[in-house]
Amino acid sequence: MLVLVWIALGVAVVAATVGLVVAGRAGLDAWRTFRGSMRAVSEALADLTEKLERLADSTPTHGPQLERSRARLTVSLARFAVLRSALDEATDAVAPLRLLYPRK
Repeated sequence: MLVLVWIALGVAVVAATVGLVVAGRAGLDAWRTFRGSMRAVSEALADLTEKLERLADSTPTHGPQLERSRARLTVSLARFAVLRSALDEATDAVAPLRLLYPRK
């Protein structure tokens, strides 16, 4: 009867270990996906910022409608810069956690 208890305990320990390993691998895959998508988003935002700034600089300044549009674009660029700064700040906030992340 004591042998059955030890077998059950061994099965429980193995099952818990396998569960932790599977959960750890899933978390690691999720972290890699998140990090890759954040890098892609950052690159896309930098490209969009560059294009919008070129567009804002090349817009003709004559006519009241164009001036209003240019002012709205300038405000939008300012808002975008604030949002980008917030994204960079959030990314920097998790930077210390990257030290614990195993690299290839």
